[in-house]
Amino acid sequence: MLRNRFARIALQVGTLALFLACWELIARTIDARFLPSPMDVGTSVWSGSFDGTFLEHVIISLRRVLVGLGVAVVVGVPTGLVFGRIQPLRRALYPLVKFVFPIPVAALIPVVLVITGIRDLLYVSVVAIATGIPLIIATVDAVRQTDPVLLESAAVLGAPRTSLFTRVLIPAVLPRVVHASYVSSSIGLIVLITAEILVSTKGMGHVLVLAQRQYRVADMFAGIVVVGVVGMALSVIVRFVGNRIAGWEAASLKKQWG
Repeated sequence: MLRNRFARIALQVGTLALFLACWELIARTIDARFLPSPMDVGTSVWSGSFDGTFLEHVIISLRRVLVGLGVAVVVGVPTGLVFGRIQPLRRALYPLVKFVFPIPVAALIPVVLVITGIRDLLYVSVVAIATGIPLIIATVDAVRQTDPVLLESAAVLGAPRTSLFTRVLIPAVLPRVVHASYVSSSIGLIVLITAEILVSTKGMGHVLVLAQRQYRVADMFAGIVVVGVVGMALSVIVRFVGNRIAGWEAASLKKQWG
């Protein structure tokens, strides 16, 4: 086990080193105004991290995406449970959810902007929409694929209707919901950065577009690197929470998450 882990880490480090080496070679043949070297980008990340350029905006973006994801879970999961269990509601309203699902959330930003104005509610709302719809669909599918014998057995044993939800149905669908949250968190970050690029004076999206407008190419690449780090940190947070609330499926979740 230890040998396999060491081999995996060595492969990942080697792949990263090869990528940086190729980047450096390409950067030496291209004008630095178009492609900065890894050293220049690293210097920009280092200086931006210590002078507060990135930290303030990272905190703002991370807060927005976590709040939006939290709203999506609080609203989307119960909605999916209800749709999954109550067939008339599912037949009446679920097609609307499936209709909205393929619409790019970026196309809804102007609509939400008219309603909320340029403030944190705008960014939280678009993240909640982007992550909430997949969560509803994943929850409905998980409920419909739950073995009916589990619910029937609990009902025969005299479990009240509330217990069927809290002690049978929710634990049965929770691993699927956790995995959907893990995937949706990346979608939420993508939508958030898009919204911040379009309309924001704060957040990592604003940092990227400001560097582009001022033609600070190294800072622009540094911002992309920082966004990637934020995405990885967000995944770690979601995985940590998921393992805590669905610990009995930790091995299965780990396999799905790679």
